[in-house]
Amino acid sequence: RVDISDSYVGGVVDMGLILQPNLAFRYMNNCNIKDFSDYINTGVLLMNLDLMRKDQLIEKFLFDMVHEDNPWLDQDVINRICHGRIHLLDWTFNHIVGFTDEEYRWQCGESGRTGQGEIYHWAGLNKPWYNYAFRQAEIWWERAKEALEPWVYQELYDVADRCMRQAFFSRIAEQCRGRDEIVIAGFSDHGIRVMRYLRQCGVTGKIIFCDNDKLKEKMHLMGCLVLSVEKAADTYRDAVWINAIQNERDKINKQLGNLGIPLSQIVEYHAVNSEYYLGLSRKYMRKGMEERVYLQG
Repeated sequence: RVDISDSYVGGVVDMGLILQPNLAFRYMNNCNIKDFSDYINTGVLLMNLDLMRKDQLIEKFLFDMVHEDNPWLDQDVINRICHGRIHLLDWTFNHIVGFTDEEYRWQCGESGRTGQGEIYHWAGLNKPWYNYAFRQAEIWWERAKEALEPWVYQELYDVADRCMRQAFFSRIAEQCRGRDEIVIAGFSDHGIRVMRYLRQCGVTGKIIFCDNDKLKEKMHLMGCLVLSVEKAADTYRDAVWINAIQNERDKINKQLGNLGIPLSQIVEYHAVNSEYYLGLSRKYMRKGMEERVYLQG
């Protein structure tokens, strides 16, 4: 049991800022936050609602949201308004994945809750239910298997498996090897990146681009012709299709389906940033970093 009767909220210090002092100092200068000694991550909170209502914190929160710069939204507001009345919780209440137990112990001391379990927090975009290659994702999947019906678990796992495969260039290359014709939907930076990687992986099939932008039709790049989506679907119906469109991916899939290209024939390429690669578990890190080197080349 945790007593926060004299505090507005209880939370765990934000290791992301502690381990990035340059970012922390910019925050202090730009966001009117004066002290990071008890700046907490608000992913997991204990809240003293009676005290917050008594001191009219809702009105203060709303005023702060309008009049201050808050890059991390509610987290900045809560930390600024509640400063001095924040109870620091044991770090096991909000263990942000990506920071080790040792790092938390060095900063926060030994846990006083040994054997009582932890709350793991996958902050940012790297969620284990989207991709099982992320750090410590196995913890989430073990609990999911215990909690969910088998068919629900399998559906979730299939989605995560598909996302993992779509994010790795090498997975796309595997599906293109030995195929005579490959169509990349999207004559863009992403589409060109896929084409170059396929060639570097030794994929020798004919590569064609297609795009809905009429200005791009009949352009050439490294021996690859750009066609309209309709023309490509009519000419290369049996090809492997790679959807490299990022913002309207589902729209392109639907368009291709209407043109007779089944979803089972389409491989999606999901562009990822450096945060993705750095968030991979050790099992997948080497492959991820090799691809990251390529992306930066």
